[in-house]
Amino acid sequence: MLGWRKILGLKGTGDPPSDVRPRTTAGRARTYEVGDSIAGEFRILDIFAGGMGRVYLVNHYKEEFPFVLKTLQRPENESERAQFLREAELWVGLGRHPNIVRARFVAVLDGQHFVAADYVPKTSVRGNTLEAYVGCKSLPDGLLLTWVAQFCYGMAHAQVHGVVAHRDIKPGNLMLMPDNELRITDFGLARSFQLPSGAVEGIAERRTISGTLPYMAPEQFLAPGALDHRADIYAFGVTLYELITGSLPFVGNNQQALVRQILSSMPHSLQSPLWPICERCLRKDPTARYASFEALLTDARNLASRIGIRLPSPPIPKTDEEELTYARAMSYGAMGRSDLAMQYALKYSQMAPEDDRAWTELGKQYLVQNRFKDSVEASLRSIQLAPFNSVARNNLGLALHRLGRHDEALAQLRIAASHDPLNTGALLNQAGSLTSLRRPLEAIQVMQHALRITPEKASIWVNLGASQMDVGQEAEAEQSFRKAIELDPELQEAKENLRTLIARRTRAQSRGGRPDPGKLIAAGRFGEAETELLRRVAENANDVDAWHNLAIIAVHERRECEAIERFERVVAIKPDEDFPRKQLVRLRAGTGDIVGALRECTELARIPEERLAAALLRAQLLQGNGQTSQAVQELKQLVHTNPELDQVWFILSEIHEREGQLKESLEAAKKTLALLRKYGGHAGNITMAQERITRLQAALQR
Repeated sequence: MLGWRKILGLKGTGDPPSDVRPRTTAGRARTYEVGDSIAGEFRILDIFAGGMGRVYLVNHYKEEFPFVLKTLQRPENESERAQFLREAELWVGLGRHPNIVRARFVAVLDGQHFVAADYVPKTSVRGNTLEAYVGCKSLPDGLLLTWVAQFCYGMAHAQVHGVVAHRDIKPGNLMLMPDNELRITDFGLARSFQLPSGAVEGIAERRTISGTLPYMAPEQFLAPGALDHRADIYAFGVTLYELITGSLPFVGNNQQALVRQILSSMPHSLQSPLWPICERCLRKDPTARYASFEALLTDARNLASRIGIRLPSPPIPKTDEEELTYARAMSYGAMGRSDLAMQYALKYSQMAPEDDRAWTELGKQYLVQNRFKDSVEASLRSIQLAPFNSVARNNLGLALHRLGRHDEALAQLRIAASHDPLNTGALLNQAGSLTSLRRPLEAIQVMQHALRITPEKASIWVNLGASQMDVGQEAEAEQSFRKAIELDPELQEAKENLRTLIARRTRAQSRGGRPDPGKLIAAGRFGEAETELLRRVAENANDVDAWHNLAIIAVHERRECEAIERFERVVAIKPDEDFPRKQLVRLRAGTGDIVGALRECTELARIPEERLAAALLRAQLLQGNGQTSQAVQELKQLVHTNPELDQVWFILSEIHEREGQLKESLEAAKKTLALLRKYGGHAGNITMAQERITRLQAALQR
């Protein structure tokens, strides 16, 4: 594409003169295919179906990046053509706004009317609209409220610039950027259709109305010529209901039955904190709904404040230069040009330091360049600005994993997946951390969950096969590798793993069927596995994997002293292994050797990324040994320097409660909950903190 030559600073051959503009031509309407050119200037890269007509992804010699051209499916219809032009021009007039898909221009090309708009890229899992999230279980309240706020920001901007009503708010017209930022599209391009006579009680004549039936407000049937923004608020209420429940508030076996439901039925109430907002949006009488988008936003902010969630601030519109700089950072990243992506991401972070997207992209590029500590810092900056940015949280988890801080990485990756149930990248990275923590069976479960979301992703199949191979599930591993190769015949990792699996099987047969310990452990045949592992350490006293598995068997069979001896062999061979160190802390404490457990905490703290875990374990040991004041003192010192550590406050709450200090325990629990909500903590941790607070409040009232 000539535009990429321009980005790279190259002079394209045959570049048109600079004064050439997209031309208006007359002629017969035609249908295009991929590879064709519209009006000889817009080369078609892809074709999609839209609500009003076809959508073409195109490039143009004067543009650096692809965009879309939207047109009518029935261009011979004069009424729809006039509506299309009128509404499209109004959309173009909205200009740039972070929560609106920008319309660039309206033109007649090859005899057809087109509106050009920015392209919102799709992801392989969720596409690029809210439709993919309908049916997802337990979308976090913080994410839903974030979308409420972004919808209000976009629609308030549109209203100021002359939009009376969008008329077709629905999940398919609420687009999502890769970081899940909501953008409203297709202003005024609602498709018209005939409502049969008798569909609305008391109205005999046929009516032409516009919109998508399940999302239409009652007044769109009763008084279609007198609509305002409150019809859009109603439609957003339908969308919100659908996101919460996975189903529409009103259904019918046919068009007439659905219209009756919309006009007269009340939706079922929901067990959700967002139900009062949703219910008010869905009221039949427009005057009973929110009077403005600002009023809807106010209720969303009040709810967010009550449940401790920070909503995004009103966006600051970006200049053309700022948007181009960010687009270049994203595009160079997609092209694998990390050096240039980093250059533009840094420049954009200086231009717009309040934009979480800048820090998300920086965190990603630091990862590519193996600058993991810088990635952690940039990702945390993004999360502070947008706590429900699942992409930034995933980047943070991956950076922590690369630093060897696997427990912390796992916690962040679980939050990333809870904030975005379709983030299979976070699930795949979770599996990687679980594997590093020697928890392959859990890794397998996580990857199987990811495959239920996106069964066509070859990388998940190959990683699943590797974990299955680790635990001796050889038949399952072979199936996974073959599935990965079927999906991506060029995936070398799958081919190499399959060859390794076959070679391992061949070696086992040549050894006369010598058993595989991993397979025996997976099958629960610990005695046979232990016999084989003892044979292996007799042959090689430094076989760290064999000692590790022997220790796991001893733990499983509650032979604590043998487990301690075996984990000691592991750390003697590999002193910086965090998992056996943590196990030694727990095992020594369990046998009453508190001094030995504290000594292991000291050794664990020598691993830089495990200092926090060591401090938390040490505090719990001190409290259990009767040294409560010292434990509290050390934890308070830790939160003084790191006040955002919710897990420290939680352990402080536990220690105070064990000592009967209920008021102090309650205050620490409240601090835990506030931090979890502020930084978008995992839903399970939030529930646990809430339950602790409820229990402590009840105890104090007795």
